[in-house]
Amino acid sequence: MSQVRVAVLSGFGINCETETMAVFEMAGASADRVHVNRLVNGELSLDDYHIMAVPGGFSFGDHLGSGRLKGNRLRF
Repeated sequence: MSQVRVAVLSGFGINCETETMAVFEMAGASADRVHVNRLVNGELSLDDYHIMAVPGGFSFGDHLGSGRLKGNRLRF
């Protein structure tokens, strides 16, 4: 089996992507930091990855809806 590839999302409002990548790499996967705009713009495709990880630690504690905004950006 080939090495598992992980897309770890980054972008405005997301924290902890470095730590998330480190954990996947400790487990033997290959982790790439992928800015959400690169997916939305079609520059990168999730078809190239086995796992998409959305790190926690939203920078505003989601009090201003940053988690909801990120989810809607990915959906639409």
